[in-house]
Amino acid sequence: MRRGAVLAFGAVIGFAAVVGCADLLGFKELTAPDDAASDAQVEASTDAGGDVDTCQHARWPGPSDAGAPVDGGNYVVALHHIYFSSLPDGGTPAFGYDLDDRCTVSGDPSTASCTSSNVVGDNAGGIDDESIQIMNELSSLPFGATLVDSAINANIAQGNYSLILQLNKYGGGMNQSHTTGLQVGVQGATGLATSGTPDFDGGDRWIVDVDDCISPTTNQPKYFFPADVVDGVLVTTFPGTTNSVTLHVLLPNGSVSGVLTVTLHEPVLTARLVARGDGAFDLTDGVIGGRWAAADMIATLASLNVSGGPLCEYLDGGGLAFGKGSYICPNLDVTANAQDNDTESCDAISVGIAFDGTAAQIDGNPGTFNVTPTPCPYDAGGCN
Repeated sequence: MRRGAVLAFGAVIGFAAVVGCADLLGFKELTAPDDAASDAQVEASTDAGGDVDTCQHARWPGPSDAGAPVDGGNYVVALHHIYFSSLPDGGTPAFGYDLDDRCTVSGDPSTASCTSSNVVGDNAGGIDDESIQIMNELSSLPFGATLVDSAINANIAQGNYSLILQLNKYGGGMNQSHTTGLQVGVQGATGLATSGTPDFDGGDRWIVDVDDCISPTTNQPKYFFPADVVDGVLVTTFPGTTNSVTLHVLLPNGSVSGVLTVTLHEPVLTARLVARGDGAFDLTDGVIGGRWAAADMIATLASLNVSGGPLCEYLDGGGLAFGKGSYICPNLDVTANAQDNDTESCDAISVGIAFDGTAAQIDGNPGTFNVTPTPCPYDAGGCN
């Protein structure tokens, strides 16, 4: 069930508001609204028989109609920090978007976009970010120490891993339409091309994951997606039931190790572009939202190693069964195929991720993550 006190999320003006994580790292401060006011906002969206929707839906900015300079540049950004379940200042996280255009109230099926025996409520503004609570709970388990954000960010700081965004044909302005050819590619980084740790000064050279490239001999992303810039905010959406983006997250060696494969259906990525003195760009107030199918989430958990062996064999399979039955399956809140018609069964977890990034470079041919594969099948089973 959703926690009782919810946090307001909002202030990039477009169709709705967007707020980042914390004042640290360029993120703006999140403040908790009055509980009664928040509850009233959500409940009001369903009054009068559902005829009046007064919920302030937290949606991403709409597309831009602005043209671009003839010669747009190509830029690379490496994620400096990524947050699945926490804020750097210790506050309660609430980042994401209203993915299903509903302000769902816990326990009220009439407000949900899909059917479930356990109706999970949204955060203020209809924000769908159930992954935050699940990742918090999983990381609190005895074997979950390497799932916490601090451990993942320490791995980035050591140069073992990052996520890379390639931004092509950006003209450098405050507004630019995807019709100009502006596009974004997302790749995992398997480490630095040089020894030592990254400086995050624009000069770090990262090696990208071969699985995210069009071939083993080029570092071009496997997929580029159209993007807009709206009032200085980069906005990338991936509409369509067959479209998805995969984020490969290398966990540090510890009680749990391996690559967490986060496959998001109909994802949304936004971040504020910050011009640097060297002509490149950093990203702040980054948010990624999407739908993580339960079967995919369970499968990637099964592929992780726990205490020297695969999770799917941990405690004779009891570890995976416990994770499924206690944390994933009871908290499904959206559909993976984005058919938000109030009748299909919920089969996915809504995802909210926050990040910031620094200008960087890509070096050499693609590489691979140095992890031990497990014998667990990819189709480790869904919730049914």
